[in-house]
Amino acid sequence: MKTILDSIWAWTGLFSYRFDELISTRRGQIAALILVGGAIIVGVSPVVVFSNHTTFFGSLYETAVDILDPKIEMPRSDKGDTMTFLWISRGCTFSVFVITSLYANVMVGFVVDWIVVKMEAVDKGTHAIVETNHSVMLGWGDKSMGFIRELCLANESEGGGVVVILSHRPKDELDMEIRTMVLLRGTKVICCTGNPLFAADLLKVSVHRARSITIMSTHPETSMSDDALVRVLLTLKSLSHPLQGHIVADVGQLDNKQFMRMIGGDILEALVSRHIVGRLVVLCSRSPHLGRVYNALLGFGGHEFYLNEWPECVGVPFGDLYTHFDSAIPIGLRTKSGHVLVKPRHSRLVERGDAIIVLAEDNDSYTALLHPVQIPWSDYHRSFQKQPLPPPPRRILLCGWRRDLHTILHLLQHLSQPGTVVDLVNPTDIDERLDTFRADGLDLDSLTNLNVAHIVGNSASKRQLTNVHVASYDCIMVVTDKDHEDEPMGSDSHILKSVMLLRSLELKQSRRVFHQVPCVAEVLDTRTQKTIAHNPLIDGTAEWINSNDLVSRMLAMISENRFVNAVFDDVLGDHGSTFDVLPASRYAESGEKINFWQLAQRASVQYDEIVCGYVYMTKAGHDVAPVVLNPRDKVTPRYWDKFCVVVLRDSAQRTTFTEKQALRWKVHVV
Repeated sequence: MKTILDSIWAWTGLFSYRFDELISTRRGQIAALILVGGAIIVGVSPVVVFSNHTTFFGSLYETAVDILDPKIEMPRSDKGDTMTFLWISRGCTFSVFVITSLYANVMVGFVVDWIVVKMEAVDKGTHAIVETNHSVMLGWGDKSMGFIRELCLANESEGGGVVVILSHRPKDELDMEIRTMVLLRGTKVICCTGNPLFAADLLKVSVHRARSITIMSTHPETSMSDDALVRVLLTLKSLSHPLQGHIVADVGQLDNKQFMRMIGGDILEALVSRHIVGRLVVLCSRSPHLGRVYNALLGFGGHEFYLNEWPECVGVPFGDLYTHFDSAIPIGLRTKSGHVLVKPRHSRLVERGDAIIVLAEDNDSYTALLHPVQIPWSDYHRSFQKQPLPPPPRRILLCGWRRDLHTILHLLQHLSQPGTVVDLVNPTDIDERLDTFRADGLDLDSLTNLNVAHIVGNSASKRQLTNVHVASYDCIMVVTDKDHEDEPMGSDSHILKSVMLLRSLELKQSRRVFHQVPCVAEVLDTRTQKTIAHNPLIDGTAEWINSNDLVSRMLAMISENRFVNAVFDDVLGDHGSTFDVLPASRYAESGEKINFWQLAQRASVQYDEIVCGYVYMTKAGHDVAPVVLNPRDKVTPRYWDKFCVVVLRDSAQRTTFTEKQALRWKVHVV
């Protein structure tokens, strides 16, 4: 007897386990509901036939209705029915009511639970996203908000788009933050909670159907951020579904760029953000108001880079290509093989299959002219006398200790003349600086054009900067310090204090006429930039570069058009072409009245430069108008005495003209 009871208990436990396992899944719950419902209908139908004197098929219908709407009905009594039959019928009816009520409640419970689970999945951002041709952002960092803002601007002209965000942050927090800080402009932003390292989470946001995938840096430490980025790349490459779009990666260290290209392959576009910011700071320190030019050039709020094929321009030399576009400025070519050439040689002919890269307001705002613009001729007395570029700074004050400071020194080495002095001011010990440079592969003795001097001190401390003669420098660069990079607001406060202190020391040390040394300062938070813009006193003390905002714009531009990354590599490097802001007296005499076309012609013929716009200057040297790129009115003559011209020219490594080349340009003018 004991053995039989043990067997019964064992079978009961096994059945209970299997049943629990069945109803633990959504598919099992549906199957159990169907099976139990069918069993109730088939099992209760004979009782209904017995109680209500109906047909079998009628009883099936009544039982199914009772399951959906359980109720007690008094059995119909005929004259021949006995009391025993009536009580039996009532008992059967009550039993059917109990069974159908239990089943209905269980069914409602399953349905409600399923609805609650679905709603929680939507609220928490764990549901699957079924989208195509959308933009995916993986991770969340300091540049994410600006990246979303730029994508919304880009999608506005197309009637809106879809941006999907996959990060570890809760969905409700992200939704609230995005609604507060971003004007969506018709773009639908979907936030999902998950881990980009998991393939299931990546497929959940349909990365294989996205037109672009952007991996953001998520950790202040560049090495840790790059390690996570490599793992995400490996996960993306291991997906069972092939990717349709390209991948944009925010890389922290320059040494990891080639390694990530090996992993990502041809679909990867890597942007080394810290290296880019360092190059921006150096370039802006050498050309006044160049930071404002990049602020107007980068992003989708103004003019952008576009490329299209124009059969009517086939066979035209690139040097004459600017006369074939009235509403755009050609700056380069993309060959049939996919190579991007920014500012190719003057005689390079446009071949069939080449796409022309232009600076324009929108993709449909310009078209190629069938006949070139006829530029009126004007006498230019100095047409054969080239003016040299403004001399580069010979004494540079560099405040702050960035992790990529060695790349800044490398760039200064390429762009500076021999004997240039660079004073490094930061609280880091000299031995630690030298060890860091050696670890990064930089030998200060190899910098033949630079004389690097070390000053140990806090740039925000007046007591530690009393021996620094600020007025003796040609330019000042204030960059974020590694001790404050983790807190953008704290870093910006330190930068603001440093700039104001340097200006006060400069004013105090100037014995005669006060001359403000050009200063470039880096800030991280967008709110700090807005505060500075609304305060003219602080805004005039330096040229402020919002590094996170500019990098987020670059990432968004590469996300929309991957060829832009090659343009950035060229214009922000030390061996390609570069944007510059030069005085208009280089191209027009004082009091001479010419139009924009004539100015562009002189720059092209005499200096092999591309004029992209201009900046209006006051007598004091401060801006009173924004940077104008690709001006609409190119025909009206004007005086250029109060203007500086935005040009795209060869960098210092390429601006060497032989006598034969100079003679060729003279003949071209004649």
